Amino acid sequence: MKGVDYLLPLQRDRGIEEMYLMIKPSKNVTSMTKESLADYIHSVYVNVYDYKETDLLTKTVTNLPEIVEIEELKV
Repeated sequence: MKGVDYLLPLQRDRGIEEMYLMIKPSKNVTSMTKESLADYIHSVYVNVYDYKETDLLTKTVTNLPEIVEIEELKV
């Protein structure tokens, strides 16, 4: 996701880590709305990390444009 600084929730004593957010769209999708991205990240926080606070989500999406581009991963 172009310009998205995904924040990994606290992992014991390690603090918050900034990571790249990577997705693999099921179709030929080149962008998604900020709202859809926020819903996706919230779902990951709750379902994967059992993190129900909204502070990291707010920090992650506040300054994003309304449409977020998906960059192709080049290996």
